[in-house]
Amino acid sequence: MRQTAARPQLLTVAQAASKAGLAWEAVPSGATHDAAHIGRRCPMGMIFVPSRAGRSHCPEEWTDIADIATGVRILGDTLRILDRRPELVAG
Repeated sequence: MRQTAARPQLLTVAQAASKAGLAWEAVPSGATHDAAHIGRRCPMGMIFVPSRAGRSHCPEEWTDIADIATGVRILGDTLRILDRRPELVAG
């Protein structure tokens, strides 16, 4: 599967994280998330939350509820930013 890049306009996720006082970094994902398919049709970005011991996509994966809540809050903040700036997602 070819790599699908998040669109630069969706750095609004980073903007939302920064406003919340959270550190962030752009992280390429080798996983074939639904985003690999969605990104061909519309703007796409992903929010990653930390998993205990960095374990992901395995039976030992665990994410604390506080980290999940933070990810949900950043998603909501991102959607509010995009709602106020429709030009970022047009076309």
